[in-house]
Amino acid sequence: MPDVILTTDTVGNFTLTASEDVYYLAPGVTHYGTVTNELLQLPSTGGLSDMSVTIAGDLTQLGRFPAIVGNDTTGFEIDITITATGTVTTLGAYRAISMDGTEVVVVNNGAITGGEGIELTGDTSSVRNTGTISSNFFTPNSTNVATVVISGDDTFLLNSGTITGPVGVEFRGTFTAVNSGVITAERLGFENRNITSSEIVSVSNSGTVMGGERSYEGNSSQDHLTNSGTMDGDIDLSSGA
Repeated sequence: MPDVILTTDTVGNFTLTASEDVYYLAPGVTHYGTVTNELLQLPSTGGLSDMSVTIAGDLTQLGRFPAIVGNDTTGFEIDITITATGTVTTLGAYRAISMDGTEVVVVNNGAITGGEGIELTGDTSSVRNTGTISSNFFTPNSTNVATVVISGDDTFLLNSGTITGPVGVEFRGTFTAVNSGVITAERLGFENRNITSSEIVSVSNSGTVMGGERSYEGNSSQDHLTNSGTMDGDIDLSSGA
């Protein structure tokens, strides 16, 4: 379909299907849905080049799906940017942004709220946050829910904003994080889900990481942790180095 440029309040869902497609939600404009469909779907087939999503208004999913979902098998980059005036919001049981595939870049300068805020599954994907990413998933089992989930090799998190939830950041694979902001979690600030020693993890903190149980929970990978800020909660490197 052609580019999606929304300058008035809109109900419904859209799918970007062509190379270099653009979705733009203007400031002060709301795009919302109440049905069982994602508000914005990104490509699930090969042969498409870079796509761009910019949210300067309010993307609000009231139905039973994520707000933004995609499965990029192309190897091309997909850029998702939430500006300082932008918000992405879903109901508590659903992810705000859920993307599979390589080279997905999420830049958040606004506010993202969902059961899980962001889930990226794919190599060389990254999250850069100067705004707020939070989990609103509160049930008796919600303590295992992570606000930011990143899986894949050569992935990256740069946080100078705020991340809050039951678990702040959960990751698998070769992962690098640089935090100068605030990560506040009921249980775990960072949770390493690696099960082999081949992955290399590097976390540098000059900000604040707070975990009700642990500020950092390691696993089997090689963990390199540098702290010049505040880490409030135990640090457990588990069987990693």
